[in-house]
Amino acid sequence: MYVDADLLRAMKVAAAREDKPEYLVVEDALRKHLGFDLLERILARASLSEEAAMEVAIEATRSARKEIARERRRGSAR
Repeated sequence: MYVDADLLRAMKVAAAREDKPEYLVVEDALRKHLGFDLLERILARASLSEEAAMEVAIEATRSARKEIARERRRGSAR
């Protein structure tokens, strides 16, 4: 893997400023870029129990299936 020299310097400076290992600076940047940080924040705020979350998921699935069936009926009626 190639990393631009300016990026490497900036990473080293950030690691020194934050007093943490360079690999953590890289991991943090990748997590943010790939959206993992957002997922972690969402999961941390989630207040539904596993059972309640499953109920929401099942209802969403049923609703989506009904909508698909409606669209198919409309399409075949043309």
